[in-house]
Amino acid sequence: MKILFITNNFPPIVCGVGDHTFHLANEFIRQGHEVSVLCRKDKRIIEAFNLKNSSIRVLPCIEKWGGASVKIIKNIVDKLQPNWVIIQYTPYSFHHYGLPFFLLNLAYSFRNKVNLAIFFHEVRIKIFHKNMKRILNALPMIFISKQLSKLAKLSLTSNEGYQRLLTTNPNNIKSHIIRIGSNIHVEDAIEKKSSKLLKKSLLEVDDFVIGTFGMGVRGLPVLLSVFKEISKSEKSITLVLIGNLKADIVKQIKNFGLQNELEEKIVLTGYLPSDKVASYISILDIYLMLEPSHSNNIWTGTSTRSGTLATAMGLGIPVIGTRGELTDGFFVHKKNIYLLDYLNEENLKLSILYLLEDSTMRKILSVEGSKSYQKELTWEISVKKITELFLINK
Repeated sequence: MKILFITNNFPPIVCGVGDHTFHLANEFIRQGHEVSVLCRKDKRIIEAFNLKNSSIRVLPCIEKWGGASVKIIKNIVDKLQPNWVIIQYTPYSFHHYGLPFFLLNLAYSFRNKVNLAIFFHEVRIKIFHKNMKRILNALPMIFISKQLSKLAKLSLTSNEGYQRLLTTNPNNIKSHIIRIGSNIHVEDAIEKKSSKLLKKSLLEVDDFVIGTFGMGVRGLPVLLSVFKEISKSEKSITLVLIGNLKADIVKQIKNFGLQNELEEKIVLTGYLPSDKVASYISILDIYLMLEPSHSNNIWTGTSTRSGTLATAMGLGIPVIGTRGELTDGFFVHKKNIYLLDYLNEENLKLSILYLLEDSTMRKILSVEGSKSYQKELTWEISVKKITELFLINK
């Protein structure tokens, strides 16, 4: 089978959707399919795939997404004659204001000619009734996403929350859930994992270690405050913040550490290649997935749209997450995850202390998280499910 992905970004550019495309493409190839990727023109992508002998055919040829790009895409589709075209959709990837109407033109031109699948990594912004600007921006987004879903032969997304947003008739759900796999090679990390030895080599301590990846400003004040409180009674605990952070956030964290005599207990890794990210996640005793539980502006809750969540589960790391609009039936509290109903200092503190003391519960979360990963979060499973859907919907 010949497959063409259409995506805005692609490695080495740092982008979750680009990484998803890369891993899916490689797994399709591993399972015997031929894959091409059409993306925006970028010097970094061109250099990366000119230098390496890649099994993926990468076509970085779109100067600017819009009406003019439709002709280029159609010409490439005519030339390659793929069995399926998969658009990796987020509104803002293809248009500055999140309104890529040109994709409706493209999708309509494919009707009865090209098998089109759309993977909705995001659907639209959240409507807040007191914010007229957001309402006016969200309404055309709703129109575009639902029309694309109707025009495509196959509609895919990563969680039940987004699935509901794409559904016009609750009795006739046409979109299918393919959960996001790990953006890191979990299997390689499992082979190398020897927690105590690795922990000492990376941190030079044998503490109880909690951590997260890519912590933004939203959950940071709560996490730092909780870590300060826990450290008063639990001296052998370390917080690891994995990945690249903005300079102002790094400064804020370092100042916090100095002011509270915790500078030796808060580890900032900075940017790391994927194998090193996996190493640091593998030494954690608890992985924190602190999405907002309530917000007027963003979709809330821990969900399977996160590649690093899949990494933590695949490595058997107990996860603390938050309930919200995107948290669905994949998650079972005190089985494959420990879920907070509301993200605040008290709830987070109690949950960390509970898991710190209860090794039996940590073991349950580890084992069941690994089972959930093997059942739904491997790239092999994702591609098999998509291939089955291709055969049914062609």
